[in-house]
Amino acid sequence: MELVHKTNFKIRAAEIGFGRKVTGVSLIQLMQEASMEHIIKIEATAWDKDFIETTWVLLRKEVNFYSWPGLGDTIEVITYPTGFEKIFAYRDYIILDQSQNKVATGASTWTLINKNTRKITRVPEKLTGFDASTFRDTLPRCETQLPISDQWHDMRSYLIGLYHLDWNGHVNNVYFSKFIMESEADKQKDYVPQKMITHYRQECFIDDEITVQYGKENTDKRGKYRIVRNRDGAVLVLAEIEWVRR
Repeated sequence: MELVHKTNFKIRAAEIGFGRKVTGVSLIQLMQEASMEHIIKIEATAWDKDFIETTWVLLRKEVNFYSWPGLGDTIEVITYPTGFEKIFAYRDYIILDQSQNKVATGASTWTLINKNTRKITRVPEKLTGFDASTFRDTLPRCETQLPISDQWHDMRSYLIGLYHLDWNGHVNNVYFSKFIMESEADKQKDYVPQKMITHYRQECFIDDEITVQYGKENTDKRGKYRIVRNRDGAVLVLAEIEWVRR
C-alpha cells in the first residue's frame, strides 16, 4: 500500500486571484485533490466496497502559507497519513514549487461517518497500518481548541446552493474557507493569509442561510477569529486567520 502520494499541478487561470498569484483557497483545494487521488489508489473512498456505508469528513485543518506561485507554475503536492486514534485519522500535506521551495503545509484531522445516520464510525482495520509517520517527518497536529469571542460582528451572508455541495450532500470544506477569507475582501488587496486554522463542527446543506461573523479577543495576539452560523444560530465552523502584507 503506497503510504506517500506525490502529484504535480500546473497553476491555472481559475486558481489565480488578486495580485496575479495563486490564492490560499486554491492551494487548499489542491491539497484536497491530492488526498483524494491518494485514497482512490488505496480504494478507501465512499465508492469502494469496504467504505460503501461510510464517507470521510474533515474535522480540523491548519494550513501555513510561505510563497505564492503564479500562472503556469508547476507545484508538487505531497501528502501522507500520519496515524490513527480510534475515530480520528491524521494527514499531512507539503506543497513545493519548481525549485523545491516550500509553498504551503497542512496538518489535518479526519473521521468517518455513516452515510445514513451521519454518526461517526470507527476506522476499518484495513487502514490500521496506513501510517507514514514511522519514516516521514510529521507536522504538529492541528490545534484542538480555538478561543471564542463574546463579541461578534456580522460580515457576509450566503445562501447555500447546489454547487456548494460535494458528493456527501453537504457544503464542501473548501467553500467554507472561501466564505471566511473573502469576508475581508478589502484586506486581500494588500495582505495574504499566513496561517489558517479551521474547525468544522456541523454539516451545512442546500438552502441553508449562513452568516460569517468576526470577533477578536483583545488579550490574544494570535489573529482573527470567525464563526459561521446558520439561521438557527448553530455554530458550523470556527476559524482563525493571520494575515501578512504581500
